[in-house]
Amino acid sequence: SEKKRGYYERNESELGARVIRYLGECITKNITLDHLEKYFFVSKYHLCRAFKTHNGISIHGYINHKRVMYAKQLIEQGETASAAAYKVGFGDYSAFYRAFRREYGISPRQYRQLP
Repeated sequence: SEKKRGYYERNESELGARVIRYLGECITKNITLDHLEKYFFVSKYHLCRAFKTHNGISIHGYINHKRVMYAKQLIEQGETASAAAYKVGFGDYSAFYRAFRREYGISPRQYRQLP
């Protein structure tokens, strides 16, 4: 029914917003879908769908985007790229390098050398 669908969409939107807030608080920690599933008491499949519907991006994509932005700020403050990568929660430098390149079109080293 129309009423039921409206309720469902509001709940999905609210869940998407709650996950954004939560990720903002713990973006540098090791965040897994299993952890989010337990924290929000919702299946990870429903969580992923609700998040993408509300935010237009996957949870994984959002986490990478935020971490790369945070690492970029650290690099601007003089941090080395590898130190910044680990501080913001990337498990290995190659994953950070790929994400940074995808986000900004240049490598972290090239970014650091910009005037």
